[in-house]
Amino acid sequence: MNLWQNVIMSEKFKKLEKLLGYNFKDKSLLKAALSHKSARSGVNNERLEFLKRLEF
Repeated sequence: MNLWQNVIMSEKFKKLEKLLGYNFKDKSLLKAALSHKSARSGVNNERLEFLKRLEF
């Protein structure tokens, strides 16, 4: 990811955090959750297990 893409993602993360009312200490967890392959499809157990492991 280049610098410009990082800036855009950073702004999107800020908007999402504001919408959620939660600030992630480790932004890599947010990125991992949003880019996980199960996030692109419907609900499945793999996604739920992944989210449980994040333990915010």
